[in-house]
Amino acid sequence: MDRLDRIVRVMELVSQQGREGASLTQIGYVLELPKASLYRLVADMEQAGLLTHNARINRYFLSWRVFEWATAYYAQTSYVEVLQEAVTSLTQEVQLFSYAAVLQGGRLFSVAVATPRSFYPVYVKLGARVPLRGSAPGKVLLAQFPPERVTAWFEQEDRELGFWTPTPYTQSVTTLQQEMPQIHQQGWALCRDELELGNSAIAIPVGTPPWWVSLTIVAPTLVVAERTQELLAALRAVGQRISSPLDMARVVENEGIEP
Repeated sequence: MDRLDRIVRVMELVSQQGREGASLTQIGYVLELPKASLYRLVADMEQAGLLTHNARINRYFLSWRVFEWATAYYAQTSYVEVLQEAVTSLTQEVQLFSYAAVLQGGRLFSVAVATPRSFYPVYVKLGARVPLRGSAPGKVLLAQFPPERVTAWFEQEDRELGFWTPTPYTQSVTTLQQEMPQIHQQGWALCRDELELGNSAIAIPVGTPPWWVSLTIVAPTLVVAERTQELLAALRAVGQRISSPLDMARVVENEGIEP
């Protein structure tokens, strides 16, 4: 693992810790570095403005510089605006949490989220990395790729970080691979209690490859079970409506997302 890989691993670890931040012990566990090298790397990341250290609780957090970069990213990418409008419209219609995710480099990230007015816990944060295995968008996007590539991405995810814990209902890689042809044929995917007990999701792919973008609705498992066809119809309607704007955004920006 080279220095750049280590920096990326630290950034991913810290970003997944949320408000709790990451301890030096956690960072050291992920990197498996000698203490002297670990201290030097973290100090350099602080100096570069990538991390900030809260001495009172002895935890590391992302710095404001990362926020500036994220803001610049959103300002430069018109497709994010299209997706935000899509999930906002979707949530207004079904009154459930929804989000859009993009597959890039074998990694899945949420780029737009929408929460209904009624109280509903937010399970996917803006900019969060979404697991490939156990998530509805992961399933529906991976179903478009050959099995060997999907397996390589699962292995990559396992190597990079253990940022989530499977539930008793999370499918094994073997079972998921067996379902891929059916998911690809039907054009949608469902996950039941696989990321978090009591919550399920339904997702579809949108746009024309190589966009590799998905729309997802998340709700309590019983709600998804009772409203599956209704939610699927809403997803498809919104997906069809934004397909052309997404493709136009790619032409304007000359940007095709490489999965």
